[in-house]
Amino acid sequence: MAIFRTSEGRSVSHCHVRPRPVDPCHDTDWSQAQKKHWRKYMARFFPHSVEFRPPSRKYNCFGFAYARAHGWFEEPDFFIEDDFTEVPMDEARRGDVLVYEKSGEMAHAAIVKEATDGKIKKLRSKWGELAAVIHKPREVHRAYGHPARLLRRNRRHAAATMK
Repeated sequence: MAIFRTSEGRSVSHCHVRPRPVDPCHDTDWSQAQKKHWRKYMARFFPHSVEFRPPSRKYNCFGFAYARAHGWFEEPDFFIEDDFTEVPMDEARRGDVLVYEKSGEMAHAAIVKEATDGKIKKLRSKWGELAAVIHKPREVHRAYGHPARLLRRNRRHAAATMK
């Protein structure tokens, strides 16, 4: 499994699409036909979401929100501990990360695209193996639960690094 480091140097395990992948990653990305299928699914069940990157198995919401779409991460806790500070939900601003929880567990992360007077209007997020989309905070798959915490990157220019 590959290693990605937080700004504090801690390693965060993740994986990539490749032959003989490490679980939970896959050996191939979606074919064009499969991407078309998933786009139809999104259009049917989430008609207000706007795709800005195609369906892909290359990265998930945590990889998108915490590591700039680099890989599939299952445990983003070190990113949150090292690179982010929790801020009040009513102080949202562009670039913050909204964390969703279901049954007390972190289930999804989305980047704030638009906020007005501290209220989140639009988000950008990667939906599992589906597309990366722009959506409203409450317009997500039910598996993601509800908005629970708002995080702000500690150092705007400090980037996590891959090793």
